Amino acid sequence: MKKVLYSVVGVFVGALVCFCVVYFCLHQRESNQCVDSRLKVGCLIAKTGFGADFGDAESMAVELLRSEFGETVSFVIEDNKSNVRDGILACQKLLNVDKVDMIYCDLTMVVNAVSPLVRRKRKVLIAAVCLKGLLEENDL
Repeated sequence: MKKVLYSVVGVFVGALVCFCVVYFCLHQRESNQCVDSRLKVGCLIAKTGFGADFGDAESMAVELLRSEFGETVSFVIEDNKSNVRDGILACQKLLNVDKVDMIYCDLTMVVNAVSPLVRRKRKVLIAAVCLKGLLEENDL
């Protein structure tokens, strides 16, 4: 029962946070009159490992967002495998290969590890965690 409740809450919270951020970024892009108005969101989600239950719920939230935003937003999902090393590698792929505009990350230890990478690239980091000092470290 708790697993289902966590999944439902995870989907709802993930979808709500992503919806708000994506809406804000799309509005900013339209007001800046960018040539390419398609927003790329990278999702560092724990699809395997100990965090896979939450990752499944977050993947469902991303699918809901894909259906909501259609052609205006592109979502790229990478598995952080519930560990720091793989999370860093996945983040580097999202930033350097996929060229995402922002990154959503779900595990505290992975967020701590990728925050400096995201900051150096001047990208937005959406963290589904509460970390003391994270906002001071990354103004985006």
